[in-house]
Amino acid sequence: MPVVFGKCYGIDTGFAELLIMGETMRLHPKQEIAINVENTAVVSAGAGSGKTTVLALRYCRLIASGQATVDSLLTLTFTRKAAAEMHERIRGVLKIAAAEEDRDGIERERLKEALLGFSRARITTLDSFCGKVLREAARFYGVTPEFSTDEAQVRRLMKQECMRFIASKKDEPAMQVWLRDYGVSGVLEGALLPLSLNHFSMVKPICWQNKLNDQASKMTDEARALLARLADDSAACCNGEPCTMKFVGQLRELLTAPLPDFNDYSEAGLSAITDFAERVGSIARRGQVSDANRMAADQAKELIQFCKDLVPLAVNALRIAEYVRGLGPLCDELQAAVAERKRNSGLLGFSDVASLALHVLMEQPDVRDEYAERISHIMIDEFQDNNQLQQDFLFCLALKDEWQGKVLSKPPVLEDIRNDRLFFVGDEKQSIFAFRGADVAVFRTLAQSVGRHGGKAIDLSVNYRSHPELIVLFNQLFPRVFGEAPQSFEAAYSPLEPRPVENHGAFEVESTAARAEFWVWDADQENEDGVAYKGMAESEADFLADWLAAKIGGGMLEIGDGQQSRPAEYSDCAILLRNGGSVMHFEQALRERGIPYVSLIMRSLFLEAPANDLYSFLQLSVYPEDRTAYATVLRSPFIGLDDISLTALLLEREVEVFPDDSCLSAMGLSAEAMAKMQQGREILASLTELRGRSDAAELLDFLWYDCGYRWFLLCQPENHGYLEHYEYLREWCRPYKKDLVPMLAELRRHLGEAVKYEGEDIVRESGNAVTIMSVHASKGLGFPVVLLAQAGQKSGGDSGLRPLASIAGEPVFMLSAPGFASRNRTSLLLHQAKEEKKQREEAELKRLLYVAATRVKDYLVISGIKLNKKKANDEDVVHSTFSSLLLAATGLEKDDFAEGWQELCHDIGPARIAIRRIPASEETISAGRNAQVDLDEALVVLQSNSREPLIPGTGLC
Repeated sequence: MPVVFGKCYGIDTGFAELLIMGETMRLHPKQEIAINVENTAVVSAGAGSGKTTVLALRYCRLIASGQATVDSLLTLTFTRKAAAEMHERIRGVLKIAAAEEDRDGIERERLKEALLGFSRARITTLDSFCGKVLREAARFYGVTPEFSTDEAQVRRLMKQECMRFIASKKDEPAMQVWLRDYGVSGVLEGALLPLSLNHFSMVKPICWQNKLNDQASKMTDEARALLARLADDSAACCNGEPCTMKFVGQLRELLTAPLPDFNDYSEAGLSAITDFAERVGSIARRGQVSDANRMAADQAKELIQFCKDLVPLAVNALRIAEYVRGLGPLCDELQAAVAERKRNSGLLGFSDVASLALHVLMEQPDVRDEYAERISHIMIDEFQDNNQLQQDFLFCLALKDEWQGKVLSKPPVLEDIRNDRLFFVGDEKQSIFAFRGADVAVFRTLAQSVGRHGGKAIDLSVNYRSHPELIVLFNQLFPRVFGEAPQSFEAAYSPLEPRPVENHGAFEVESTAARAEFWVWDADQENEDGVAYKGMAESEADFLADWLAAKIGGGMLEIGDGQQSRPAEYSDCAILLRNGGSVMHFEQALRERGIPYVSLIMRSLFLEAPANDLYSFLQLSVYPEDRTAYATVLRSPFIGLDDISLTALLLEREVEVFPDDSCLSAMGLSAEAMAKMQQGREILASLTELRGRSDAAELLDFLWYDCGYRWFLLCQPENHGYLEHYEYLREWCRPYKKDLVPMLAELRRHLGEAVKYEGEDIVRESGNAVTIMSVHASKGLGFPVVLLAQAGQKSGGDSGLRPLASIAGEPVFMLSAPGFASRNRTSLLLHQAKEEKKQREEAELKRLLYVAATRVKDYLVISGIKLNKKKANDEDVVHSTFSSLLLAATGLEKDDFAEGWQELCHDIGPARIAIRRIPASEETISAGRNAQVDLDEALVVLQSNSREPLIPGTGLC
């Protein structure tokens, strides 16, 4: 009889009811199977399926049964935040279980003992545990056990080493070609840094000379095959079916002339081939094609396009092969230098730690066997966000006894591991961290194969988060989005089940009103009557903010809350964005309407007043002669001078900052202004005194709290959105410690930039505020109201050609031959793999859409769907946006919307969606013009009171 919890209990009794962390839920039979399974298990946990509850209850069962202790049960998560939440959840479950009076006495003692020793619980991130393993054998690999994994410091260290390398190798032919194409900054940031951080190995160095020799050979082989195809296609087109099309005649006339030798790879031969391809590619393909001409016309079009797209890449590949080979020894040398620098500094990246830790377990059997003795069970959460190396590491911790004491020559496979130790939890549909190295194929393959080796695959399909009517929508929408998913890098969709009736609250009743809305932007909206309109991003932000003000601010949207309903509050709402490119539009729209918000996507950190004000006072404490900083401080909330007093002070350039009262009186400042200046003198004096003994973050604390900046923002609700800026800025300053001068220099460099700054782990001031965050940051969270905005937004990915690209994670080097700079740098290999690359990006986009939509509990809005003339379900459409995916899945087309429409309903099977049109917002006059008027008036007043005329053109600049 399996050990179970609560008021009744095993997998043979159906549902079990359990009170967990204040919430009553009834376990589903599949959850009970996962809790009680004894074999290796892979649990596919759909969105909102209660996987954390399953993990916590399984942990508790293993403790109560005596199969494990807090010292022997290893629980691994993806992030530190998730580890902390898991720690609290498991502790809470243990506490409840240990207090059950009808529980067996021995079990209660085990649970109580676990609670007393819970500080020893092994609940951590996989990265952290890899670090622990490495520290025990670090010296075998020339690494100090006191190594650190500060990614920012590692990046700075690698940047220094790469700059030194570029300087020392600038005369090498291959490096000269690279530098000519991309410049020092391009080669550094686009090639050498990514290689150093993501591809160079510290354990078993990759032989880059062999690797790039192979890449060059493959490239030239493909190039020669393409030129051979060019010869064949040219002959076939010349001798094709009769055709009356003009462009076909032009092409055939060109093909009847003497052709270049397509097997001549000398420079002269390649130049001749290039000239031929350019002449063919320049032929304009015009005119309607009749059925009689179609075969010949299609053949001619294909050849013309081939000459435009592929022949230049093939020629470039043959020209640059020697330079690609020449980069091999350079990469080998840099790899060795980088590894040595990391060892000497004791700074490692997370990928270094994971790779070294795997080799420790493979090559140091004493260490591996000791961990095998300590650890009885391993539970891994969010395994869909891991990769092959991390799976190999976990397999090494669960080897059968026959491997004891043996060095492993290769990573173990499923048949090598014990069948009672590993418990994987994940969801292939929620694998959205490919940019961090996650490989969804690892989880998908493991789930498909575990059953063949004595393990068990378990599917948790019941969604306890979302309203049942939304589950109906998901089951209609996402099978169309995901499709059949035949590739290993894709995700297959299996239907979600709504929570059982026993778990429904009183609010969960059927309704004719839709619980999902699509907000559509018509790309053909134009200005009317000479009125200037905002663009799509600003108009969408305005529409969304107006909706929140009406629905949430007006108490018009009801949501479920346990066994009853209540009006939704701002804190129930989340605005999700694919990336942060347009976040400032939404922040501004919310501020203008007085809607409180907290943003986890910080693009405006260095653009808005708080960073400028705090920087300026710190700058003034170090450089009191900085008049720009002085002017900013005087106008900031710290002092808050009026325009007339401010202008008077700044025109007196010979007077020191914050002069004494006699000097201020002589300038004609009012008593109120003089009192404010006295306050400024005191702040500056205190700041100067603190500067020598306090960290930069502590100086910020002084300005923010002690000097009243935070109080100023709190007193004005429209400024509450700026409260979180401080937490971001403090975290940004923290690594500089007492190095204030370099911190100010770096901060000064960023001021005025719209730089994305991630801050998922930052503790923020909370309240009744809308949350703005990226879809990635929302993973694992749930909100009653979700607004997925900017659905028509493309990824903020590639911004142009880079010196290093990748195919399935493998680096591909891109450059052009001398004499042909800036032309055709794209690698032929990359072009040949572009179809798979496109499919991988589209598969990730589908998973991202699923994650975003399934964060919702009660009400879903997807905004910014772009209606275009081109049908989204056309075969040649590349799905690069949520908008394109949704239009294809729903079958919506531009022709479905009548002119002037505003609202309508659309059904997908039994699911209903309300569709609204986003109107274009009218432009408004910027506040900056009013500020300039105020300044001009102040100057006029000063000039009228001055003994001598002001110098023309004098101003705050």
